[in-house]
Order: sequence, then structure tokens, then C-alpha cells
Amino acid sequence: MIISDPRTVHRGTPNHTDEPRPFAVIVHNRGYYLQEGHKRLEANEDTPFLRESFYQTLSEREQKLLRRVNRTAG
Repeated sequence: MIISDPRTVHRGTPNHTDEPRPFAVIVHNRGYYLQEGHKRLEANEDTPFLRESFYQTLSEREQKLLRRVNRTAG
């Protein structure tokens, strides 16, 4: 797990293998980041979605942690 301030410069290292290297990002913005005149901080990725079928396989605790992540049918 990595916890960092989204305002810091960061990058990953290249994956030189044939195996994918999955990485999940969950972004939490404090309310004061959304004050008028401040640009919202968020990842430069498409909005993440979880498949409902995958979500249903998770434990109750995992579901609680991921309850606010958008889900799609399937």
C-alpha cells in the first residue's frame, strides 16, 4: 500500500516483463480541496468501475471499503 499526497511528483518504474502489473488507485479528496477557486485534485485516469459480479465475490469488509466505487453490470 502506498499513501501519498497527490500534489507530489511521482511515477512508477517500467515493467520490462511480459506479465501485467495490476495497480489499483483509490483517490480521496478532503473537502477543503473543493473550495471555490481551487482546482479539484484527482487522478488523470478514467473513472474506475468494478464489475458487480466481482464486487459480490468480496468479503463484507471489502465491500464496505469499496462501496463508493462505481459498479457496472456483469
